Amino acid sequence: SYDALVEDAVAASGEPTGYFAQYKIGRIKRLGAPASSRVLDYGCGTGNLTELLLDEFDHVEGFDPSSGSIAVARERMPQTTFVDDASQIPAAAFDVVVMAGVLHHVQPPDRGLDPLDQRRDCGVIREVKPLERHAGRERIR
Repeated sequence: SYDALVEDAVAASGEPTGYFAQYKIGRIKRLGAPASSRVLDYGCGTGNLTELLLDEFDHVEGFDPSSGSIAVARERMPQTTFVDDASQIPAAAFDVVVMAGVLHHVQPPDRGLDPLDQRRDCGVIREVKPLERHAGRERIR
């Protein structure tokens, strides 16, 4: 299953399952996003990060092009809005868009943020951190 693949990938890092999700949430908060922010988890999969975002932010929605993943996310969090069609993402509705672990699933020519580029009315922070080697393993800085 998707969740088993995620757990295996995280376990290979030597960190606990929620480590990377908590890092992402902490980074969003350090960038100044208040709890009242409207957050879109773009590429939410089955909702692992979405579920944790709901603990920190008042309004969270999810998008993923996989209808199977969205079905699992909806079952896990029936009170949350999830869509599998990018045209259903409301225009200018979010203060924060989280896109984590997504781009490696998208072909390079399709990596623009369209339809997000056409829908945002705020600035975009694009943060890419290179990996560093530590004791023979790569770690996020």
